[in-house]
Amino acid sequence: MDSSEIPLHLKKTFARLQLQMEKAKITGTYIISTDTITYQNNLHSYPVSIENIKRESDANRLHQKMPEFINDLRFVTYDLCDVKIPPGQNWEKKVTHTCRKISTIENNQLSYYYNLGV
Repeated sequence: MDSSEIPLHLKKTFARLQLQMEKAKITGTYIISTDTITYQNNLHSYPVSIENIKRESDANRLHQKMPEFINDLRFVTYDLCDVKIPPGQNWEKKVTHTCRKISTIENNQLSYYYNLGV
């Protein structure tokens, strides 16, 4: 394959990898194939399976955690249905009022909403 046949998005990825190698002060060579990446220095080769370095997408992680989120919602003991517009002339006062309301001792929902994103 001629270098002019390499898609632009791959050339950009290679350039980013090269910059990261420079920043990390890595010397040596990477050989990239469809199923492995091999790092070579003067004396050794270190193959790394591409499968091991793939990052799970946010959508897949959310999909896997969804049953846990739904199960947590079943155990909520306070009413989430009646949402009222908070008092205040601007959004800052409305947000401040809302945060104070959901973080009171009788209605401590702030940590629940925070933990949904974990």
